[in-house]
Amino acid sequence: MRTNLLFTVAALWLAASPSQAEVWSPWVDLANFKPDAAPLQQARANRGHSAKDYKVQRIDEGTGSAVNVDEYVVRIDTLPSGMNKKQFFWHVRKNLNSFFDQSVASFDGYNGDDTGDWGSQSTALLGTIMVFQISTLGGVGNDEAAVVVSRTSEFSWVFSPVTDEALVLGFGDHPVAGNREFGLREVGGHMEFYTRAFDRVYPSLVSAAEETAFEGADKLWKSLQTNLESYVNSNGGSATKQAPNVPGGTVPANKPQYAVVCADVAVSLSCN
Repeated sequence: MRTNLLFTVAALWLAASPSQAEVWSPWVDLANFKPDAAPLQQARANRGHSAKDYKVQRIDEGTGSAVNVDEYVVRIDTLPSGMNKKQFFWHVRKNLNSFFDQSVASFDGYNGDDTGDWGSQSTALLGTIMVFQISTLGGVGNDEAAVVVSRTSEFSWVFSPVTDEALVLGFGDHPVAGNREFGLREVGGHMEFYTRAFDRVYPSLVSAAEETAFEGADKLWKSLQTNLESYVNSNGGSATKQAPNVPGGTVPANKPQYAVVCADVAVSLSCN
């Protein structure tokens, strides 16, 4: 009864405020992307790697009340000297960790096979598992957060969070559920490297600290912007980081609320 009432209230609110749907509509594709673990695991196994079981953390399985939609962009008017579009994309993708503020987070392959896969091709290989080491407790410790390459193309890829509760070599839960895309696109007469996401916090342990999770992610993606801008400008190119597009900022109450977003038929999410 409570679930039905929640859905009804949310649907009425959405109908009364159609402009609110415009807040998350640019991210509908990521909201509706619901990858299955099995074909991703098979793609990795087909490359001769040992089996690894995990579950993809989908957005409608999250526990947070707020939905994070964001986009962080670096405008590139001139590529670094000696690089074409493909070479630049490959360099940024395979060296992505070097563009992060390491005091916030770093990442590497789940094992040597994944590390090798990450750097072996210009495009990200489907099923590759990468693990973020997220600084916690003021930098005293790290929280492991694993993702899998769930979709890939010549100039983009999607990371989807995964969970694994194995007692040995397990990486536990990722703080969020949903999808994050990275890519290089042409816009008019320039290019843009971007990352964009549709997600919300996943385990109940993190739900009590939604704002902390959002703040940490915001710092990480801003550091990517800053360091990428610096790299391009220091190597004969021209780049400018753009103001992040993060509706509601890092305050959960100001963000789109899941109870409302899930009532939008365009996003195909369950209200629970």
